Amino acid sequence: MTTPNDTTIEQLLAMHDAHYTTMKQELLKLLAKNDTPAPAPPPPPAEPASEPAPQPEHPPFQLVGTLQEMAHDVMHRAIEEMIRGYPVLLKNSKSSTEEKHTAMQYQVTFFNKVVGDHTYTDASAFWKHVLAYFQSRNYPKIGTLAKELGGLKGVTGRLGIPDDETYEDYYEDVAMKHTKQADYRELSLEECKAKFQCGDGTVLTTRKLQSLLQDDDWCDLHCAKAVMFLSFFAFHGCRPEDWQVGYGVENKNDKGHYQHGEMHLFTGKSQEMGTERVFQVHDVVRAKIDAYCSGLKSPPKFLVQNDKGGCGNSKTIRDKLQRSFFKNEKCKELCVKPVQDGTKNSFVGPNDLRHLFETHIRYVLKLPKTERHTIMQHISHSKAVSAKRYAQTYRPMVEWAEQQ
Repeated sequence: MTTPNDTTIEQLLAMHDAHYTTMKQELLKLLAKNDTPAPAPPPPPAEPASEPAPQPEHPPFQLVGTLQEMAHDVMHRAIEEMIRGYPVLLKNSKSSTEEKHTAMQYQVTFFNKVVGDHTYTDASAFWKHVLAYFQSRNYPKIGTLAKELGGLKGVTGRLGIPDDETYEDYYEDVAMKHTKQADYRELSLEECKAKFQCGDGTVLTTRKLQSLLQDDDWCDLHCAKAVMFLSFFAFHGCRPEDWQVGYGVENKNDKGHYQHGEMHLFTGKSQEMGTERVFQVHDVVRAKIDAYCSGLKSPPKFLVQNDKGGCGNSKTIRDKLQRSFFKNEKCKELCVKPVQDGTKNSFVGPNDLRHLFETHIRYVLKLPKTERHTIMQHISHSKAVSAKRYAQTYRPMVEWAEQQ
C-alpha cells in the first residue's frame, strides 16, 4: 500500500491536474446553465434533532502541484460560490459581490507574482520563499507592505496552507509599525507647506476656505456646484459619502436626504446600524446649496448629482474640486502644486480638507470638549482617532498660519 510519503511529485501533480480539470468542467457547466443562483431546494421535513445539521463544506485544498494553478482554483471556487448563492470570499458584508470578486482577483494576481512558477510540496519551504520575497523588497510605504502581507494570507487561507509562526510574527511586527506610524504621524512645517502652498503664496487652511466662501464676489467667479462642494468640507468634517444623499425627503436614498438646511443620514463610519444622524448645516453651506439649485432648470434629485442626473460619488466631488480649484492655475488662492509622494503625484482632496477641519476646531477655535463631541457625532468619526491622527497631521502648518 502506498503512503502519502511514498507519493512522487509527478503523482501529486497528476492528482492536482485531474482535480483542476474536473472543477473547471463543472464550473463551465454551471456558467452555461445560468449566471444566477439556482433556487434553493425545499427544506427537508423537520426531524427531532437536538442540534442543527451541519452545513456542507468544500473539501480543503491540498498543498500539491503548482501554487499558481491552485490560486486560480480559488478563483474558480469563488465564482462557483457566487453562482450558487453561497457567502463569498471576504468578511465585509457591506461590499458587493462584484467588489469582493475584484478584491480576490487582485489577491490571486499578487499571490502568483510572489510564488512565481515554483512547485512546493512542503509548507515550510513555501513560507520561507514568501518571507524572503517580502524581506528582499524595498517598500517606500510600510502600509503597502502590511497590505500585501495580509492580502497573501487571504489566498493561503483559502488554499488551506497552514500558517507559519515566523511569517505571522513578521506580519504582526509590520502591522504594529504601520499603525503607530499612521496614528501618530505629524508632518513637519516644511512638508505641510510643500503640500498646501497656494499660488498666492499663502497656505491652505480651513480658516482661509471659510473666508473665501463668505466672499460673495469671489464665489460668483467660480462654478456654483464646485463652490457648494467646497463649502461641505470648509464648514463640516463629514466624509464625501455623507453628502451623496437625496435632495428632499421624496428623493431619499439608502444614505439619507437633505431638506431645508437639515441633513438626515442613515449610515456612517461609526454610526450604529438602524440609527439616524440629524444636524443643521452651516448657514453658508445652506446658502451655497440654494444658490446651486436655483441655477438649475428643475430641482435636483440628489445633493451630489453627476452630469447624467444620477447620484454622484466621491470621485464626482474630488474631480470637481480639483478641476475648479486645486489644479486650476487661474485660481491662485487655492491652486496647489502636486507633491511627489513615492511614485504618485498627490493633489489636495476631500480627505485633506476634512483633516484640516478637525485640526481647525481643535487647535484654532479650541472648542470645548462638549462642542467637539457634538461635531464629531455629526461627522460620525472616532474622537480618539481624530485626536491621535487626523487633527495632528497638519497641526504645525495650521498653528504657524494663525501666527502670520
